[in-house]
Amino acid sequence: MQKAADVVCCTCVGAGDARLEKFRFHSILIDESVQATKPQSLIPIVLGAKQLILVGDQCQLGSIVNSQEAANAGLSRSLFERLADLGTRPFRLEVQYRMHPRLSEFPSSFFYDGALQNGVGAEERKMAGVEFPWPRPDWPMCFYSCPGQEEMSGAGTTYLNRTEAAEIARVVARLLRGGAKPEEIGVITPYEGQKKYLGGLHPQLHQSIEIANLDEFQGREKDLVILSCVRSSEHGRIGFLKEPRRLNVALTRARCGLIVIGNEKVLSKQPAWNKLIRLNWWFPAIPFSILIFVYDEIRRFILRRNPGGWVEMESYY
Repeated sequence: MQKAADVVCCTCVGAGDARLEKFRFHSILIDESVQATKPQSLIPIVLGAKQLILVGDQCQLGSIVNSQEAANAGLSRSLFERLADLGTRPFRLEVQYRMHPRLSEFPSSFFYDGALQNGVGAEERKMAGVEFPWPRPDWPMCFYSCPGQEEMSGAGTTYLNRTEAAEIARVVARLLRGGAKPEEIGVITPYEGQKKYLGGLHPQLHQSIEIANLDEFQGREKDLVILSCVRSSEHGRIGFLKEPRRLNVALTRARCGLIVIGNEKVLSKQPAWNKLIRLNWWFPAIPFSILIFVYDEIRRFILRRNPGGWVEMESYY
């Protein structure tokens, strides 16, 4: 069966399986190669490859090496990155087909030198029948400043933020009330503690809404993404969030709309986050439920006066 196959699919480590020992492959393609360490990438390459294709994005998450000593010795650098460092120029795919054009603006300018072009238009990424009070109607992004306090999880190895989790539950409820379907919504966070806490808030609701950490969500997408930043302390430390590549992954998962919830004062001390937050797309630091209540009340009042009319979402700021 294997000998009759035109293509054999496996992981890098799986290529070392005894059943493939006698195989010699002319071409090897390694997808997400930036997430593989150099030793992992070498396993399929030694199977007689005459042509090697590495696919990946060095501006997003790299390989995970638990040993700091090994990382310092260079084992955290992928073969893709190593070849790029030595002068091999990667071919960049410059047209993106995932995100609403507005969502791609910041990642393109900050991470890709403004080179990203949009293969989809705003109308193609407008969710029909879904209503949400974006600060700017033509820009489906918002940063909601939430000054809740971070805390260490019960396991003592990760963080959670109960205030953010409560606001996320309200945002999800508002999206569902506005016409979004549960399978269209994704909640992502850098911390496993927050992921588990969110999953326990409303178990029945969250069975149909995917909650994941950032590493799990690389290469994935959802129509609507809510990002929980978690970190919020008087010391101003933001841990994983200070890594630009992790921020890039977080901002490029949404197809139609992105909602970021975090502590504006803490995050803005880091250059990348400061530039992001300075965009004119954030809510003030008051409970999200109050903002939504005000919006809904104004909308109902205007529509009673002008049935069938359109409510400008900026009108109550």
